[in-house]
Amino acid sequence: MENWNRKCRQEDSCFPKRLGGSEKKINLEKLEEYVKKIQDTTLKKAPQEFGVQSITG
Repeated sequence: MENWNRKCRQEDSCFPKRLGGSEKKINLEKLEEYVKKIQDTTLKKAPQEFGVQSITG
């Protein structure tokens, strides 16, 4: 606890540092183009197009 308090005083912030996130698995621009082109796709077909898994039940 003492180390945490000292670090908060030194950095002037008690919030945790944000670490770099992972890259997105799907290119959002390609997804937008795909949705515009094929508007009647299903949630099961769309992930197959982008090589990812669907988590829908």
